[in-house]
Amino acid sequence: GRKLVQRTIRLRSVRIGNRTMDNVLAVVGAPHSQALLGQSLLRRLNWWKIDNVRNAIELEFTGSF
Repeated sequence: GRKLVQRTIRLRSVRIGNRTMDNVLAVVGAPHSQALLGQSLLRRLNWWKIDNVRNAIELEFTGSF
């Protein structure tokens, strides 16, 4: 089988709506692999919720990242 190759990178910023979060760790996977929103980003939020009915994610940002 094929070996899965993953690489950790640091993104200067991630923009979600009108908010920007700086210095976010991300993992780049093999082509056509499933994308993930990691705990390193989610821990920096007040709260988050996955809505399986609407197929959406809700995020509540802190005053500053």
